Amino acid sequence: MNLSNYQKAILQDKREQVLDETVKVWTITKTGTGNIYGQGKTETKASVTISAKVGWGSFIEKDERSGGFIEEGDCRILVSLSNKSAFEGENKYVEVDSVNLNIIQVKPVKDTAEAVILCRRR
Repeated sequence: MNLSNYQKAILQDKREQVLDETVKVWTITKTGTGNIYGQGKTETKASVTISAKVGWGSFIEKDERSGGFIEEGDCRILVSLSNKSAFEGENKYVEVDSVNLNIIQVKPVKDTAEAVILCRRR
């Protein structure tokens, strides 16, 4: 069932009140040539700061390979759908309150114009 425009407007208003934490999304770029140990390569980091809501605590996901449920990560981050692209791509990680997190999965929620980012401590 899709949400009406009225319901979407209410959720948008509440989200703007709730997204009160800032997270940094770091992108690591390596340039140059080097040996097999990475020597001689230049590493550059760039960050983007985004307003989000952060939820701490482990969560489980169903794993077909093991036939049950496994613990996947430590943190969920809720952002606006327009910020989803900042979390997608290679060589990215998130920093929340000086804690570095690897991005496991980015799940869009189109009805509410939000995205949920699942993370694990680095």
